Amino acid sequence: GSSTMTDGRTRFSDLVSQLDPLLKQLQASPPMARLDDGLENVPGVYVFYEDGQPLYVGRTNTVRKRIQGHTRKSSGHNSATFAFILARKKAEALNLDLSGYTRTQLEKEYQRFSELFAEAKREVSEMAVRFVLIEDPCTQSVFELYAAMVLETEHNDFDNH
Repeated sequence: GSSTMTDGRTRFSDLVSQLDPLLKQLQASPPMARLDDGLENVPGVYVFYEDGQPLYVGRTNTVRKRIQGHTRKSSGHNSATFAFILARKKAEALNLDLSGYTRTQLEKEYQRFSELFAEAKREVSEMAVRFVLIEDPCTQSVFELYAAMVLETEHNDFDNH
């Protein structure tokens, strides 16, 4: 019972104490292009930057594959989540009515949205990426949220889909 809770609280406290050093490490990492050899298939948290501004934080077990998934022309809404968010925001700015469409329908059946999505994937493919290696999935999860909040990335909303 309570000793397990104490252990859990201690582990969480230890995790929280790692957040700021991890953020410093992330911010000090070199900005890379999506096909950079420095992006290996290792676990961690990544941030897309445009003009030095952090825009979107994500987490993965295979950073190189994940970054490429965000930008590949053939990627769908489940892989290119950041581009999908950008396309949705552009569509809303153009006053396109997206109500009543599922994510899949927007991507496959709504021509104008499909064009915006392709354009967004191109934009994301030109952004720089910073990355920090984090193997533990709990640390990844908490750090993703922490980084998004501290960096004030405007495209992370943590809404359920």
